[in-house]
Amino acid sequence: MLLGAVSYTLGEILGGPITTTIAAESAPDALRGRYLSLNQLAVSAAGAVAPAVLSGLLSAGGAV
Repeated sequence: MLLGAVSYTLGEILGGPITTTIAAESAPDALRGRYLSLNQLAVSAAGAVAPAVLSGLLSAGGAV
């Protein structure tokens, strides 16, 4: 459990700044705020939806 938590945290530490930089660099100057907010919305929505989806898959069993 600890190894999983550590690897997940390292992934967030390394990946977060990269995705934010890509969103900021690819945006035109006038739309930079929208690009960054959409990037954060995607990350937050995935974090909210993933536990429910994974719990559903786990309860459905290995056949799914």
